[in-house]
Amino acid sequence: MKVGFIDYYLDEWHADHYPDMLKEASRGSMEVRYAYGMVPSPRSGKTSEEWCREHGIQCCRTIEEVVEKSDVLMVLAPEDAQTHEHLSKKALESGKRTYIDKTFASSREMAEAIFALAESCGTPCCSTSALRYASEYQPFMGRRIQAAAFVGASDYNNYSIHLLEPMLMLMEGEVQRVMALTRGDWTQLVLAWEDGRIASMLCTGGGTAFTAHLLLDEGCEQVDVDSDFFGLFMEELVRFFETGEILVPHEETVRIIAVREAGAKAMERPGEWVEVGRGSTGG
Repeated sequence: MKVGFIDYYLDEWHADHYPDMLKEASRGSMEVRYAYGMVPSPRSGKTSEEWCREHGIQCCRTIEEVVEKSDVLMVLAPEDAQTHEHLSKKALESGKRTYIDKTFASSREMAEAIFALAESCGTPCCSTSALRYASEYQPFMGRRIQAAAFVGASDYNNYSIHLLEPMLMLMEGEVQRVMALTRGDWTQLVLAWEDGRIASMLCTGGGTAFTAHLLLDEGCEQVDVDSDFFGLFMEELVRFFETGEILVPHEETVRIIAVREAGAKAMERPGEWVEVGRGSTGG
């Protein structure tokens, strides 16, 4: 199965590592053969042609070329969610199974627009944070969580999805409003559910390990993520490409993006509650 990359720029961690991960997880049945980068890397200056030559992947001059030659597609740009609607358009119109990397969209409105296009064209499409597949979270699936605190690394823009997605996966329900306090890249978010439950998340701006504290009916549990969540994620991605069965329901992904968008707005108004937008797929 020939996999095609569509990226904003190719010289980034996901594009560098996904080819080997995908080949290993598929036991050699899937291989990244084609790639397109919209611009040279703003960090290193490396061009798409240079990156492809180093990785032994055919460089395509247009998105259309990648879509035409590939069996399945991956839209990357993991740090540039605002480009995903543009980068994914041709892939979603093709009917070919398409994975769109984290963070799926920069707003609820964009998330809904991407999924609407995919659904209108009959294209299996999905997105997820790799942290969703950390094995440490699995024992808490389906259990009633009254409150939670999730802590993780780096900045809100790039890493909040890795905290919000497992949080909302485990706690379910509708987040009504959020409040933020920030200092530099240190971002603390408080979330209030419609049913009165609460949670907090903290992006420290540094290399902090992913941890969570969960308040269950029977007491508090600490969760330290140490599993190979990227490997587990890749196995699920292979299954999606093989079967077309999406990894996460579209409605759930839209809710997660809506909370993330509200959090970004709350960062501009520290100490104030910001309502979470519902949109056409909300509750």
